[in-house]
Amino acid sequence: MLQWLGQGMALNSMFSG
Repeated sequence: MLQWLGQGMALNSMFSG
């Protein structure tokens, strides 16, 4: 689950900036 969460955060960061 941590992996999925980390990927989501990375994707969110990329989309944000």
